[in-house]
Amino acid sequence: MLGSVSANTALEAVLPVEVRQARDVYQLPAPLPLANQKGTPLPGRPLLYYYHAITPRAGAVACLWAGDLPIMWESSIGKGAGAVFLGTTMGETRAKGETPFWEWNGWPAMVTQVVLGRLAVE
Repeated sequence: MLGSVSANTALEAVLPVEVRQARDVYQLPAPLPLANQKGTPLPGRPLLYYYHAITPRAGAVACLWAGDLPIMWESSIGKGAGAVFLGTTMGETRAKGETPFWEWNGWPAMVTQVVLGRLAVE
C-alpha cells in the first residue's frame, strides 16, 4: 500500500520507490499484460488496469512490467531486499477472456517468490 498510509513510517524507508502524498492511482487507457521483461507477457496474460505512479529510488531495479511500464521494483537494503508492486486490484474485465492479475492462477506463486526474495517468473 502506497501513499499516505506508508508515508513517514518504517515501511517508507525500505521501499525502492518514493512515496507520494498526492493522488497516485491511475487507470491505464487499455489493460496491459504483466511481463517478466518488456514485450514478453506472462503465461495466461494476467492484466493490469490501474497502477500507482511513483518515482524509483536510486539503485532500484525494475523486475516486472506491464507493457513498457515498470510495475514492480526491487532494491537491496542492508542484508535484505525490498520490493514493491505498483498494480492495484481495481478494475473490471473489458472483454471476454481477460484475466485480471489478481485472478491469474500464477499470482499466488509470484507473490510467494517476491516475499521469499526469489522472483523468477517463468
